Amino acid sequence: MPVSDKLALVIGMDVYQNTDLKPLSCCKNDASDICDLLSEKGYTIVTGSPVIGSEIVEEKYGFYKMREAIINFFADAELSQILIFYFSGHGVNYKNEVYLASPQVDPKKPMLSGFSLSDLTLCMSQSPSKRIVGIIDSCYSGTAELPPSDEEKGPSNSAERALNTANRIWKNQPKGIFLLLSSQSDAASTGAASGKRNSLFTEYLLEGLRGVSCSNDANGVPNPDTGSIDQGGNVTPESLHRYVASRVWEKKKQRPEFKGEYFTSFSLLSCVEIAKKAQADKLIKELNNIDLSHLNRQNIGNELELMGDPRPGVGLTKEDGLPDICWKSVISGKVTIVSGQNPVAEVVKPFFAAAYPVTVAQFRSFLTNRVEFESDLWWEGIHKTSYQRLLDERLKTQRVNYPVTNVNWHEAVAFCRWLTAKNKGRWLVHDEMPNEPFVIGENVVIRLPSAWERKQASTNGEPNNKFPWGEKMDQRMANTEKSNLGCAIAVGMYPEGKTVNGLMDMLGNVNEWCLNEKDESLANPFQNVGVTPDPQSRRVAVGGSFTTNFDTLTESCPIFTCNSGSSRANIGFRVVCGFELK
Repeated sequence: MPVSDKLALVIGMDVYQNTDLKPLSCCKNDASDICDLLSEKGYTIVTGSPVIGSEIVEEKYGFYKMREAIINFFADAELSQILIFYFSGHGVNYKNEVYLASPQVDPKKPMLSGFSLSDLTLCMSQSPSKRIVGIIDSCYSGTAELPPSDEEKGPSNSAERALNTANRIWKNQPKGIFLLLSSQSDAASTGAASGKRNSLFTEYLLEGLRGVSCSNDANGVPNPDTGSIDQGGNVTPESLHRYVASRVWEKKKQRPEFKGEYFTSFSLLSCVEIAKKAQADKLIKELNNIDLSHLNRQNIGNELELMGDPRPGVGLTKEDGLPDICWKSVISGKVTIVSGQNPVAEVVKPFFAAAYPVTVAQFRSFLTNRVEFESDLWWEGIHKTSYQRLLDERLKTQRVNYPVTNVNWHEAVAFCRWLTAKNKGRWLVHDEMPNEPFVIGENVVIRLPSAWERKQASTNGEPNNKFPWGEKMDQRMANTEKSNLGCAIAVGMYPEGKTVNGLMDMLGNVNEWCLNEKDESLANPFQNVGVTPDPQSRRVAVGGSFTTNFDTLTESCPIFTCNSGSSRANIGFRVVCGFELK
């Protein structure tokens, strides 16, 4: 027997020598699909499994392979192993005893070349394993009964037997044996429908084993019949049966049966991540309600953070733990910014912008390695920050799916240089330049946007859009002073306020650093996009924040300036991928 904590024996009997038994082509598919799925979920498929009928039908004693596989599977198991036994095929009823049919079975003498359900459950009860699930997809499978334990055989009084059973369960390590049976004792089991690959029971069994989260009723209470994952995020024998039975009954009025010891349940599969994603998807869907309150949006963002916010572009990649940037293309165009009495026009080349401002989780990845963080490669020509002060004072208490704030302009520039190096060689294809891919670290870099690029991104060049979402200000679309929250919240909590190309939070929540230095004495007050080590140099921040009253502003893309060395709770930054600006 393999050394593994989870084992499975899978049998599919699809053809038979006796012409009285109809071939069941779906049974081979059932066994193959169950085998593949359980392997994917971490189960070791025992040697010789799956046992397929069409592979042993011509063997004179082929039924011995099935019999030997079953007996050895249970007898050779170890105490700590979880066992799943699966059978799909004909069930032959002979004098109130049901036999799992081998390809050589004679319906008139099934005891010679079949395997009785009573022998099967006896093998289960005598196995050293303490956690066993038998899944039988055959006619009359509901006949199967678990044999009574020695304690249950003793007293004739049923109440005493029940008490002994309870004592046995709570004393020492309990043994859990569960039977998931496709039909009742006197009923047939439905095969594959036209165009379907699997039998009805196994079709939903496969669904349940993949992990289906429960949906909520009208009162918001989870309905256990609608999913195979329990409240703990696991697929258990009970939760799997409830889901399969409800779906089979709904489809065909066939009633699968379940037998076992409820006191000794255990997890067949851990589906915590699936359950979390389903819950996260539900929360994210709620955000599409334009009338959802700002406070509820804040709470949803906090809930998403607690479950490990799964949205692309918010956290880190699983492969290398680097910022997972979701790039959106921004078209070229001529953009005018008015500063005082000076309208300044610039032609913006095509570029990519991150769907969200840089989050706390993404900026923290820059701090993973102190030696790397302090490399002069990122800080050349700008003011270097103390690593310990940045780590301890600015990021300690911030939620990971919030926009990173209290980060100054120099730190944002250093992060962009580091991210460029980490993504060197990666390429992106822009709609305007399909034959000239952007190759990071070669012809393009990751950097802060210019003020004109930031304004172009806020509408993606839509001439009629004064705001990211359209022509008119709508306080429901962003976190501003009117939200009365008094702080930044998680990124992307206003999906109805996104731009046409999917950029979130382009207005409100936090201002975002740009490259430009503002100098009112210059004819072009936003000309300088170069770097300086002077923390007193003034740099532009764009977009408004949770402190901005948009009723008093005429600009849809408000522009502020701040000392580049300052760090504030209402200023973060967003990265773009584009040509270097000189």
